[in-house]
Amino acid sequence: MFLLEFRDGKLARTTNVLARAHDLLLPDYRKSKAEPYNDNFDFIVDGEEGPVFKLDGTDRVVIDGDATTDPKGISHRRWRAHLKASWNIPQAKFTSQKITRTTAKESD
Repeated sequence: MFLLEFRDGKLARTTNVLARAHDLLLPDYRKSKAEPYNDNFDFIVDGEEGPVFKLDGTDRVVIDGDATTDPKGISHRRWRAHLKASWNIPQAKFTSQKITRTTAKESD
């Protein structure tokens, strides 16, 4: 999800909020030593009940979704976590974040 900010009719800043969310989740994913989702992505981010990223007024993006290496639940070395966070648009940073691991590495 890209956040494009305009000032005076010109593009002032572009933020890849999905990449920032990935950066928040990456340390926990690495710690789990799970197998990656595929050759291109460590894990994917999705929401069970609608969009993961929601614009909340003009000042914030709310993130509420799950990240997983195994959306079908077939791998023995899977990782799954839930991210709930708020991205403050004017400050260009997360003002709140909570990561809850819901599936840890399993033995083979």
